[in-house]
Amino acid sequence: MRVPIDKFDIEAFENIDRSFIINNQKNILIWLQDINWPVAKEVSRAVRPYVNELEKALLEILQGNDYEWRFNVVASVLYFCDSIPDTLSNQLIKIYHDPNELEDLKEKCLEVLEEFNINF
Repeated sequence: MRVPIDKFDIEAFENIDRSFIINNQKNILIWLQDINWPVAKEVSRAVRPYVNELEKALLEILQGNDYEWRFNVVASVLYFCDSIPDTLSNQLIKIYHDPNELEDLKEKCLEVLEEFNINF
């Protein structure tokens, strides 16, 4: 187990476990900045079960200014989770209602909120 060394390093996620993901979360989540990187798909699959433990780091991304990174977290991680913490769903609501957000991000937030039957 190791943090990927480049965008093609999908072998880094062989036998990855919870403690490694939690202890290296920022170095792992950074690989979601571009979903076209081969390693991004492995990262999104690996982190989905641990959204609650990654809540703070994911919230920082969602509150940030990197549009693509935010979209990728919503579309490839949160959309496929079994549940999402209230702080993250509240941030999705905030993004959805923000008139300055791009429409495709707002639409993806709406899809996640509807998937989890979150009233807003």
